[in-house]
Amino acid sequence: MSLLGNGYRVEPALVGRSIDLLFTPFDLTIIEVEYQGRPMGRAVPHKVTRHVHPAVKPDAAAPVRATGIDYLRLLEAAHQQQVGRAINFTALQDSTEAPGHPQDRPVQS
Repeated sequence: MSLLGNGYRVEPALVGRSIDLLFTPFDLTIIEVEYQGRPMGRAVPHKVTRHVHPAVKPDAAAPVRATGIDYLRLLEAAHQQQVGRAINFTALQDSTEAPGHPQDRPVQS
């Protein structure tokens, strides 16, 4: 199959069929193939002459890729292990106390 002048190999069963291609315009070497809404793997680059989509401006920065790590969930699990209970995010939002730890506030006499 061809995309923007680049050639790719796909599963032989997909030849002649209408497929969907999922890719980031910043990297035309990684293309996911779907057929009728089902993932069919990656298109294998065969002849790549263009590495980015022509609409990408030369000074545009590529987006940061997600790591798949849920840092908030890890922090919550660590907190629960140390304190013995989960973080009550609702209580944090509804708190009317001044920000900071009570020990950090000045003592009034």
